[in-house]
Amino acid sequence: MRTHAARRGFTLTELIVASAISALAGIGIMSLVVYSSRIGRSVGIQQRSVVEAQSALEGINRAVRPATMPLRVRDDDGNTAAAGNWLELAWQGETLGTRTIRLVSDDDNLQTPWDNRLVYDPNTSQAGDEVVLARWVTPIPGQALFTYQGDASSLVVRLRAGDSLDESVKAVNNAKSGPGLQGTEITATVAPRNG
Repeated sequence: MRTHAARRGFTLTELIVASAISALAGIGIMSLVVYSSRIGRSVGIQQRSVVEAQSALEGINRAVRPATMPLRVRDDDGNTAAAGNWLELAWQGETLGTRTIRLVSDDDNLQTPWDNRLVYDPNTSQAGDEVVLARWVTPIPGQALFTYQGDASSLVVRLRAGDSLDESVKAVNNAKSGPGLQGTEITATVAPRNG
């Protein structure tokens, strides 16, 4: 005598419960992936801002350390000033202004960092030899990039790499780098060796 094994399928209730559990697990996994992606983007922006700030500071140091005194700072109108975003310098045997470091913005707004470049020009009389030291750099709000009080003082550099602190561009920052402020602020003192 032969017995037939009973075949049993899934009931509709079992299928619905299994589908719901699978959907919840899928939603949880997708949420984790999206959250991880956002965290990764934020960490990436922070790393980029540290690299840009470090690059800017190293470039400024390489240009200023062998310079002779005095240095000259210019404001955004090109006038000689104690604080500004434009530095003129010279190395031994050169005239003051032969070399410059300048913060340049394509939209003429230094608080929108995504189009800013810190540019070093080793020879102002020769076009095309400029070097970009850093991008995504702004002055710290209310400050100038360079402050110099004269021969008896060192050059003070204040910069922010990453998102601007300016309230009017915060929404744009979030669109470019993710929620929250992403950035690094540096204040450093650099003195020429040749006094």
